[in-house]
Amino acid sequence: ADPAPADPAPADPVPGGDAQDGGGTGGAEGPGADATAPAVDSLRVRLRARPRARFTRSEPAQVTLALARKRGGRFRTVATIRRARPAGEAAVWIGRSAVRRPGRYRLRVVAADAAGNTSAAARTRFAVR
Repeated sequence: ADPAPADPAPADPVPGGDAQDGGGTGGAEGPGADATAPAVDSLRVRLRARPRARFTRSEPAQVTLALARKRGGRFRTVATIRRARPAGEAAVWIGRSAVRRPGRYRLRVVAADAAGNTSAAARTRFAVR
């Protein structure tokens, strides 16, 4: 009698990594799975009575805004904001307390969709006088 056939070798991993490796892709695998990372574009900051960050997303996503102020020659995070936003244009209130001090600031925005795909970071710098 012939021996039972051996199990086939495991399949190679899907190229592109996952949401934790910072590769800008990831998420569920298999046919029909969303493997497209969301995009964040047109990032700008408005510093009026209610400071806001405005940007567009290519698909619904959880966005993380990291605001940093330059102090002692390097940027230090002063606020991190997370919000779920639909596709299209959006505005997120930064908060006056986060930008109340004069100085140079940097804002970084990253979006993650429901499948776990992460966008490349959108960045901008601005000054508060």
